[in-house]
Amino acid sequence: MCACICGAGGFATHCDQCIVINSLGHSAKVQNLNYTPDGEKIISVSEDKTVRIWSASTGDMLKKFESQIGDGSAGMLYASAVSPDGALLSISGYTVTPDNQVYIAIIDINEGVQVETALGQSNVVNSLAFTPNGKYLVSGSDDATVRVWSVSPSASYNEVATLNAGGPVKYLAMNPVTMDVALAVEGKNEITVYGLAMLEKSGLKANPRFWNRHRGEVNKIVFSPDGTYMASSSHSKEFFLWRADGSFVKELTTAEPINAIAFSHDGKIVVGLDVTGHGISYGVPGGNKFTDFNGHANTVMAAVFSPLDNGSYVAASAGGNNNEIHQWNPINGKTVRRVRGKGSAIQNLAFGSGLELFNSQNVISKPGDFNRSFDFSLLKLNSEAPKFISPAQDFNRGIAQSSEYRPELPKNESIENSPDTDGRIVDFQGMQNGNVVVASDFSLSMYDRNGFFQKDFIGHNGSICSVTVSADGRYLASRG
Repeated sequence: MCACICGAGGFATHCDQCIVINSLGHSAKVQNLNYTPDGEKIISVSEDKTVRIWSASTGDMLKKFESQIGDGSAGMLYASAVSPDGALLSISGYTVTPDNQVYIAIIDINEGVQVETALGQSNVVNSLAFTPNGKYLVSGSDDATVRVWSVSPSASYNEVATLNAGGPVKYLAMNPVTMDVALAVEGKNEITVYGLAMLEKSGLKANPRFWNRHRGEVNKIVFSPDGTYMASSSHSKEFFLWRADGSFVKELTTAEPINAIAFSHDGKIVVGLDVTGHGISYGVPGGNKFTDFNGHANTVMAAVFSPLDNGSYVAASAGGNNNEIHQWNPINGKTVRRVRGKGSAIQNLAFGSGLELFNSQNVISKPGDFNRSFDFSLLKLNSEAPKFISPAQDFNRGIAQSSEYRPELPKNESIENSPDTDGRIVDFQGMQNGNVVVASDFSLSMYDRNGFFQKDFIGHNGSICSVTVSADGRYLASRG
């Protein structure tokens, strides 16, 4: 959770009067998870522009790395990979240099410092993987390419091969035995597979194989650690199990689209978690269901199994309303440990009739039902079922969202979000003077009653989920 309380007046483009409430955990979606090979640490990368390293045994945060803190989506992290020897962590996403190249940062995990860079992608990097011999790093990007980089102790990685994928690469998976790399390409319902094993002998042959079975667009693919099987999912609620040669094994049952997949260290269990946060574990290759997991209250984007071979299985998955990590048993569905910050996410946020700011951590709370409040006029915290009195006037009257990028204003005026710069509109709030504050995926902006831009509020590192303004227009509060 991360919340900001700002002075809403003035003409500055940045919020210069801001109180930030931070729970010391991730404040935006966790896009990827890794265990270190020894099973002692969990590494999470997030849209909040941070990488966090956690103790797998205690759940305590050990280190935090911050990406560049740019406006909107600049600096958001989507991809990570740990080298086979556990020494290096590669991370990337929308990490942009001043000349608009997207870079991949290579971090020495033990020293906690960036040691190398891979530079050359021209759009968001969505997925990363090291080859099993540790000699190469592979990246997949929205620029419709897969690039192979030589892993070297120099200050920068050299690009040794480029594959044209025919569309934005949304995910890739590396077979840890054969060095095949499988791609999920935006708009395609086939899995594209390239062989990297001959890279050193004869150069990379751009002759892909195509696995056809999905009816919907493929979104996630994962190979088992022994290289025998692969699991894939699509946006059309399909969850398939394959052999590594491309032969189809079984369709696994799922009620919602799968967002995260992971195999156990021995390849005998596969788990899938969906857009509601619900998880299911299955036996491999029979597809027999073991259990359900219901620890997450909302979408899960990432999952991974502990590599420890100690007679038990532990899966880790990240998501839900608190953007937290659960370690859980895939045999009985019980949570072993929660890995998170020190607080809980704020779900609802509203100013009352005065300068009292109300909030709730209950996802399904009713309107006006809040856990606590803070009165800015008295500088007093009220944590005992505060009574919410709504403002006398509804400043949102006449404002209606007509699409995910466009709210309509009174007198036939409107605001138009840029899909790339602002993203989707998540919330909006009218003000006493007719201005409108719009909370979006990548921006928090104020417009006048005619839809003309007035100012940005800079401070959030991820999507802004809700916004509220005091009745007198002096204060604005937002949560990410």
